[in-house]
Amino acid sequence: MGSDVVAYDMTSVIVYGNTCPFVKKGHNAEEGKHQQINLSVLVSKYDHHPLAHRVHPGHHSSMTTMQELIPRLSDFAIKEGTIIWDRGNTSQKTVTALEKHNWNVICGVPKISSDAKKMVQNVAIPGTQENLVQCNNVGELYAAKIRAQLYGKERVAVVYRNVTKAAGCLVKRNRAIHEISGELKKLKQNIEMKTQELLRDKISKILDGWKCFFIITMPSDGKIVDFEWKLNTDRMDEALAMDGKYLVYSTDESYSAPEVVRLYLEKDFVEKFFQIAKADEALKPVRHRLENRVRTYFFVCTLAYRILSALRWMIVSADSKNASIGLKDFLKKLKQIDRLEVDLGKDVE
Repeated sequence: MGSDVVAYDMTSVIVYGNTCPFVKKGHNAEEGKHQQINLSVLVSKYDHHPLAHRVHPGHHSSMTTMQELIPRLSDFAIKEGTIIWDRGNTSQKTVTALEKHNWNVICGVPKISSDAKKMVQNVAIPGTQENLVQCNNVGELYAAKIRAQLYGKERVAVVYRNVTKAAGCLVKRNRAIHEISGELKKLKQNIEMKTQELLRDKISKILDGWKCFFIITMPSDGKIVDFEWKLNTDRMDEALAMDGKYLVYSTDESYSAPEVVRLYLEKDFVEKFFQIAKADEALKPVRHRLENRVRTYFFVCTLAYRILSALRWMIVSADSKNASIGLKDFLKKLKQIDRLEVDLGKDVE
């Protein structure tokens, strides 16, 4: 397991100039709305080698680029195996398309659809050794399988619970509800607003993002400036059932629930490509303006990472006695090597 596993991801790169047809305004997590180009990559889990990359217009979402990638997997001469991607790329269309191309999928599933919510809420995850996910730096995780309706048919998916995060969500929510309840009580006892509209604005500011956990009612007579409130216990129970829980889908049912979660969470090797490309290779911003130069720029940056991954693989796979140095230290030592050429001329013996 590993030689036939690849991970897919996409990042946005800020660009100066707008003459390249790929440059479009799109959402960037770091910069907000900006002129940008999107870069997607497929990286091997086995040796962390980038197998393929594509350049996309800056306004294309990761979901769109994923759908563009699927028909081209065979063009990249990548053998069928397992592809891992984040929940932002997951839809019924992308999952079923890959299944038709004989690829296995391990992907996060957004907790948006009613089917996904039901799966997450209804599964009971035992806190036993068999359900424990052995994964570093992500908290204490437990996972369990569930068979239910998902993406148009009955499927087996995995729900995992981050115990640490679940406890944090509960504490944060309880504190917020407690504080808001106190403010609503004070407001109820001393209403200074002259109209229902002003009162409604005041209540809205007090709720500030926690509105779904409260039921506010006002008199049908708009001249009466008053309100009643109570906790939305159904919504609180629903939130409690969702706390710290995440849904992952795997087409390969031979994996256990903890194995599916571990494979999904260990996809950070594709994220490291973008971290190194942006930090060490200074990928952004792109200062080229012509399409062929932009494409060449991304090709060279990706090629540089291929060399880095090859060096890393040579160090890791070498005899441990002779490979006591890490990749970064190795590169630092390479910087100290100079080449000197001296031309003494033809007359010098």
